Amino acid sequence: EKPKENQVVEADKLYLPEDFTPEINDRGKAWLYSYGILDKELDEYKFGCYLNGTRLMLPVYSDNADLCYYQGRSLDDSKPKYLNVKARGAKDVYFRCGTGSVLCIVEDILSAIKVGRVVSGLALLGSYAPLSLTKIIKEYDRVAFWLDPDKLKDSVKYSQQFTAITGVECVPIIPDKDPKEYDDGTISRLLDDAGKQN
Repeated sequence: EKPKENQVVEADKLYLPEDFTPEINDRGKAWLYSYGILDKELDEYKFGCYLNGTRLMLPVYSDNADLCYYQGRSLDDSKPKYLNVKARGAKDVYFRCGTGSVLCIVEDILSAIKVGRVVSGLALLGSYAPLSLTKIIKEYDRVAFWLDPDKLKDSVKYSQQFTAITGVECVPIIPDKDPKEYDDGTISRLLDDAGKQN
């Protein structure tokens, strides 16, 4: 049986691991830089390492600054590749960043940071968009669903569903790659184009 790429664990209360450090080692930085993530963003979003530097930690904090979720990405090939730890009972946990009247909904934290340079970004921390997103979507003039290429049908389905529920124009973005794999200019153009198609 193939070891899981992704594993989800729940804890009653989340704390930063005891050996957490904001100092990210070269291997962690190389991975982040490969997606164009900037040093100032590592500071802003409080990324770091733990388990003696073998896992990169991408934390998600609630509005009142409580740690409510974190993703630990393996830096030494240990399994699972992604360990997702969330507070038990925490509802509607998203990673949000950026500003503006347009919201781009993506799957993962790095993709949210990349789109968040251009518009408001929201990472679902997965590919499922619950109906509770309705409240957030109503805060925006326009919303783009940009899920990973293998979730193309879901991007279209969610766009139709949330447009019908909220009255806000929701459009799917259907590119070949994850948002985090594009540069800022291309992200900006794809978001603009998505608005013009309808």
